[in-house]
Amino acid sequence: MRVYRGREDSIEADRAVSDRVVERVAADREPAVRVWRPHRQVAFGRRDARAERYDRARELADERGSPPSRTPRGSPSPSVAARPAKRSPGAGWTGRSRTA
Repeated sequence: MRVYRGREDSIEADRAVSDRVVERVAADREPAVRVWRPHRQVAFGRRDARAERYDRARELADERGSPPSRTPRGSPSPSVAARPAKRSPGAGWTGRSRTA
């Protein structure tokens, strides 16, 4: 398993590192983990984006040093995207667990 440590100078640079980790795991299927302290930010979801005064909440977060972010619709979070796909159980698998 690969271990990536450390934080970049900006949120955008950190996202680029996470994207590269995801791409590398997808390419060679070797598990990886990234350990770092993320920059301050406020995360908003789809429900928040539809809420009354959403724009004002984003402004306040930014003014207080926590830039707002939002995962694009349909995109998994980086931690979900980095997980390798599950392997199929193989031919003849019934989905039932076996007991010894």
